This record gives sequence, C-alpha cells and structure tokens, in this order.
Amino acid sequence: MLRILFLCVLASFLISCNEKYTMNEIDVMVSNIDTTNIDLLKGKVIEYRGIELGGVYSLYMMGGINNNCSPYIIEYNNLTHEISDISDKLVVSDCNINYLRKEEIIAAFKVFDSFKVPNISVDSLGNVKVVLFHDNRKTILYKITSPEVIEKKYSELSKQNWYIKGFD
Repeated sequence: MLRILFLCVLASFLISCNEKYTMNEIDVMVSNIDTTNIDLLKGKVIEYRGIELGGVYSLYMMGGINNNCSPYIIEYNNLTHEISDISDKLVVSDCNINYLRKEEIIAAFKVFDSFKVPNISVDSLGNVKVVLFHDNRKTILYKITSPEVIEKKYSELSKQNWYIKGFD
C-alpha cells in the first residue's frame, strides 16, 4: 500500500513539473513579481514539493536562505485555498528553535502563492530566483540588483534587471 501511495505522489509531482511556459507567460510572472512588495519573502526560499493523494493538499517547504536549519513543511488545502498545517518537526529536531513565526510563514506564503510559481527564493538584498520546470527542462529566472555580477550564460530579458537561463 505504501509503495502505491509513493508511486501516486511521485507521478503527480512529475506531471506537475512538465508544465509548459511561453515567453509571454514568463513576462507576466516577471511583471507580477516586479509590481508586488516582496519584503515578506526576503531571506526565504519557498518550494513546491508535491501533492498528496487525491489532490486535496499540496506540500511546500519554506526555509531561510542563509541558515543551516531544516525547512518548515506547509500543507496547503487546494479546495479552501488556505494553509491547513505548518510542521516545525524538522526545524525543532535540527535546530532546537523555531526561526520563523507562524504568522510570518502564512504572510510570506500568501505573497508566494500569488505568483503561481513552483519555487522562489529572495535574498536579503532583494535578488530573486525563480525556477520553472517545463518540457522536462529547468528554466531559471533571476532578478539581480547588481547586474554586473550575472554570469555570461544568462540572457537578459526585456524587463529591467531580469535574466533567464534554460529557455529556448
């Protein structure tokens, strides 16, 4: 039974990672991020991890960018569009302390959820990294506050200080 459950979760995760994005959709994502106050996301990474059996709940991880603690596990109810559980078990067992308050997690997740992206990280300077999966490939979008540090393998998007890698 556990093996079947594992295979169902794995299959739904792989299907969700194969979404196709057009350059127009990416431009809309970038514009949405640019016009939203992302201060609540600074110093955090939030990542979609999969969907539970039946598709009612999605699982996410939220952690600090520059700490060595495990992430919080967020269970999101896809029917009510509310967080149904925030687990700190990994955090407490790893670091013996909660480094984020529940209210902070909920507020940051609401901002993240408005972007409809599977993964985002924002450092303390406001540099943004978004990872999209499509056509079994990974596309990385960066918003860099200091464009001179961007590597040559990234192409500049039409939006100011946004760069892209892996989109053909």
